Amino acid sequence: ADHGWGQGKRMAHRFEKRLSELKGRLVLRPDQEPAWSNFVQGIRPAHPDQHVDHAKLQSLTTPERLEMHQRMMTAMQQRMQARATATQNFYATLSDEQKKTFDKETGRWMAQHHPMNK
Repeated sequence: ADHGWGQGKRMAHRFEKRLSELKGRLVLRPDQEPAWSNFVQGIRPAHPDQHVDHAKLQSLTTPERLEMHQRMMTAMQQRMQARATATQNFYATLSDEQKKTFDKETGRWMAQHHPMNK
């Protein structure tokens, strides 16, 4: 079994494709390229080998599982903060027109992956 590795590779490919499309739509100036690179590095998802070892999880006591989940949540919050900082720093380099494009394109991503309850 591939334990989701194939899915992870497909998701990574889709992520890279969306980034490429976004970059093309933004029509970045040469002076914005370093900010783009920092942005991409800051928002790139965690490496696929950072997955939950379910066998290990089952072997832990309840308090140990809770501690493990807390560590995972802390790491997730740290990654989210890094993404937010990278996005804010990049966004600050964009022109008003580029910001409109960025908002529209990334709004679509979020709507697809994190639909809001209405």
